Amino acid sequence: MAVAAGRAYVLDGGLQLKIVDVSAPAAPALLSATRGFGAQGIDVAGTLAVLATPAANHDPTAGLYVVDVSNATAPRLVRQVMVPGTVRTVAAAGDVVYVGDGAAVVDVVALVP
Repeated sequence: MAVAAGRAYVLDGGLQLKIVDVSAPAAPALLSATRGFGAQGIDVAGTLAVLATPAANHDPTAGLYVVDVSNATAPRLVRQVMVPGTVRTVAAAGDVVYVGDGAAVVDVVALVP
């Protein structure tokens, strides 16, 4: 889970990415529930959510997914980035994302081309 700007970004078992308005903590409101890409890790950088999706043997459905969440009711996939290894965790910092894998390797991915 990641929290930014009054919104919680929650992975529901990797099946769904849920965006919840938590600006009123006593009354959280679900804004959207969309494809979670099988992700196990998530972070948010501005209007982008980055999701870490593990899979063995360089499965084409694995890697880092970058999702535009500027419209919380309709998030959209911006791009998928294949990274070596079995992706487990992500941490966004400015215009880069640090991606950790099962072999204790950290890859650095630029969010902007």
